Amino acid sequence: MATANTPTQPFADKLGMIFSGLCLGHCLLTPVVILLMGAEIFGFALASEWPHRVLLVLALAMAAWSLPKTWRQSRNKALLSLALVGAITLLAGAFVHGPMEVAFTLMGSISLILAHILSMHLTRSYLANAIATSVSPATPQSES
Repeated sequence: MATANTPTQPFADKLGMIFSGLCLGHCLLTPVVILLMGAEIFGFALASEWPHRVLLVLALAMAAWSLPKTWRQSRNKALLSLALVGAITLLAGAFVHGPMEVAFTLMGSISLILAHILSMHLTRSYLANAIATSVSPATPQSES
């Protein structure tokens, strides 16, 4: 396809991985921090819903900003699958609680991180191919 990624594409994928990783880290570390530091001190702040909502919005916004660009030029089914599974399961995690919330958040975060990694790889391949096909070999000059 004729659409080319901008120089911000790898940056967008890296931000997407960071936000998805923060979702993953928050989900895994909140119970540990509450157990180690005490529920009175950190329990309310870490277990409240606003960090979940903020991280969810950031992770999904970065996925919506960066992944469609790469998919439009590559039509890679694995990228599409990882992005959709990640977005749907991360969003589903916002509507359930307990072990299912953790499972959905973990699966969604990991899927989105993998989608961003694949997107970066596909972008590099696309750009390398575009550069390789636009550079023609030097033609020897005839000396007269």
